[in-house]
Amino acid sequence: MPVPVLGRCIAGLSEAIVLRLAERDDLGHVRTTTAQLAQALSALGQVIAGGQPSTSDTVAGVAGPVVLLPPALLNRAARYLEAAAALVRNEGVVPDGFDPAHITQLAGTFEADAMAARYYADGA
Repeated sequence: MPVPVLGRCIAGLSEAIVLRLAERDDLGHVRTTTAQLAQALSALGQVIAGGQPSTSDTVAGVAGPVVLLPPALLNRAARYLEAAAALVRNEGVVPDGFDPAHITQLAGTFEADAMAARYYADGA
């Protein structure tokens, strides 16, 4: 996965944590989901730290540094990003101070990041 795309995935997962913390209905569910998101971030960080990114590879037409990631990890990240999009789009859960006029854009960003993760999980 190209490093810039991976960066977006990591940022999306971090924002998903913020969304989950905005939920107020079931504290046990929020803690569990937040822990899962943090574990996904940790796994991505461990793979990045232990890998040898190449500066000359081209992946799916994107030249520059890439990081080899397990497809299962990318698919898990995609599921979490899709869940965040659904939370925003269907339930209107947004971070404190977020302008509700941008709900569609926020959900779309989560969905786009999930699609990118799935694209690279499929061996692009």
